[in-house]
Amino acid sequence: MFLYILLEFQSSIDYRMPVRLLFYMSELIKSYTENNSEEYGKKNKNFLIPPIVPIVLYNGSETWDVPTEFRSIIKNQDLFDNSLLNFKYLLFDINRLNKEELLNNKSISSMIFLLDRKMKPKEFIETIISIEPNFDNLEKGNKEGMISWLSNSFEPKLAKMAVNILLKKDGDKMTFNNANLWTEYGVECKNLGIQEGLTKGLQEGLTKGIQEGLIKGKIECKIEDIFEELRTLGEIPKELEELILKQDKLETLKMWFKIVLKCESIGEFVEKIKV
Repeated sequence: MFLYILLEFQSSIDYRMPVRLLFYMSELIKSYTENNSEEYGKKNKNFLIPPIVPIVLYNGSETWDVPTEFRSIIKNQDLFDNSLLNFKYLLFDINRLNKEELLNNKSISSMIFLLDRKMKPKEFIETIISIEPNFDNLEKGNKEGMISWLSNSFEPKLAKMAVNILLKKDGDKMTFNNANLWTEYGVECKNLGIQEGLTKGLQEGLTKGIQEGLIKGKIECKIEDIFEELRTLGEIPKELEELILKQDKLETLKMWFKIVLKCESIGEFVEKIKV
């Protein structure tokens, strides 16, 4: 599944936040529509926009009391029914969330908040082990984003051990019990910004990880789009199915999707993509 995760980092209260998020989401929708105009034109009844999940990450000292529902800031909103524009954003007030609350939340953001604290390597790996069940329940794209974020945000040996634990390479759990390992590392987990203003390191690492996961998710969606159109033309040959599944270039898949929309048979599609 392809979706947008809209992250807004805040160190102070902003009562315009619902409006700001609306502007950001509008730009994402506008960009998506323009970039997919050939595939999803005004005559295509299958036109859909991807989900957008707005999240505010707040680490200020004051209590965040900004409405989390958009219609709450509309004048006289109680006089209208569901016809008003509305959405809710997720709020993570970092300084007021404890470990148990974050574990219970089970989202990828909560896992990142748990790990992005100043702590010793031993505590870091203990936290990795504690989030392992939650990691198992993540969607494929979020798992890949999480792995990428870990790999790009922490000391290489420590990140590798964490990734191996999450991917069920149990030998690293045994290594974790070797006290000499921590002396060899001689490092503390990097604090990438939640306690110090969500610095550039966190923003770049998190964005890169999520974007990589989203790109793969978009590839999977485009493959399914192609299969859906091909099924209307007949039974898909196994060789063709395998070829499409192996394709990992999004631009190529977009081109194939445009081709299949104009084809009247699977044979014509095969000929046009030059299999």
